Amino acid sequence: PDSPEFERTVAHIKNIVIKPNFINITDAACSIVGRLKKRDSVWTLHSSGANRFYMQAVDDRAMNEWVRALRLACFEAAKLYEYYSSALINERYLSVLTTPRPAAYQVQVRFSGTNEWAPCSMELSEAPVQLTFFSQENRSQLAAMRNPRNVYAIYPDSLESVNTAVIAKLEGDCDVDASLYPKIEESEDEPPVATSRTHGSYALVLFQSPDEMVAALAETADRAKLYRMPGAFLPDVAPDRENLYLSIADVADKSVEIMEPVTARRMMDNLASERCRRLGASVHSAGNSTSESTAASEPMGGGAMGATAQMRMPWDSDDDGADEASALPAARSGKRETA
Repeated sequence: PDSPEFERTVAHIKNIVIKPNFINITDAACSIVGRLKKRDSVWTLHSSGANRFYMQAVDDRAMNEWVRALRLACFEAAKLYEYYSSALINERYLSVLTTPRPAAYQVQVRFSGTNEWAPCSMELSEAPVQLTFFSQENRSQLAAMRNPRNVYAIYPDSLESVNTAVIAKLEGDCDVDASLYPKIEESEDEPPVATSRTHGSYALVLFQSPDEMVAALAETADRAKLYRMPGAFLPDVAPDRENLYLSIADVADKSVEIMEPVTARRMMDNLASERCRRLGASVHSAGNSTSESTAASEPMGGGAMGATAQMRMPWDSDDDGADEASALPAARSGKRETA
């Protein structure tokens, strides 16, 4: 180790290895810690997998702002994925809403807090609604997800990959086999984290084909009564071009940073529904036609979706004469605005 050759090799490796300068927070969980080992204003971030980071803010106010902003960013990303999934199903897989769908799938799954993809069978059941994951080797139960709350496809790295994308995210209450979690040495001085290692909050599922992914999303949403199923797969609210769903000001005094993650998500869902309905009402109130006034008075589908009917997905045509097939899911619900 003390030889010149060794030192030159180490120096060469340091020059060619690029250190990461960002943290992917797409599936992150964050929470307030407070004081930790003589440090104040500490908060923790769990990125996708089992990576845990402790951050120290300049003061408690900044600590709260960091956690609030990150939770809002993750919420906005999830809502956009839901909107993308709605457009994908309604524009490219509309028949899946009216044809029989299987209740079992051969998949690979990775749960929150885990690093590895596990091959398994995913089966849906009712009364209560539950997704159960069984090992393909010995049929032992790896995990069970109760109360699925949000299910959506993950937008791929590029537009060209939309037709072949097969990864979806299912959110709910997960009981996961502890053997799936990586071995991490826990310190007695470390505070409990927001998401338990035995009770996860989501599952990333890799399907064998896009058709199976879409069918599983529709079947799960149907059984859990999500997204206005059966017969439609539509988000409750639509984003605004300027501010998406919520701004920092919308959640500044709601204490979402100190809530349990699930409670914070529900709070932001409710706030987004209220805000988008207000946006819809303000747009429709500017018109004088009876149809516009009627649409503004309708819950969810009329106000929120109609107000943003001009928004288009990445694959939509920019031509003014684009046909009806390229319209947003809102147009298929019969609530599209007229010029």
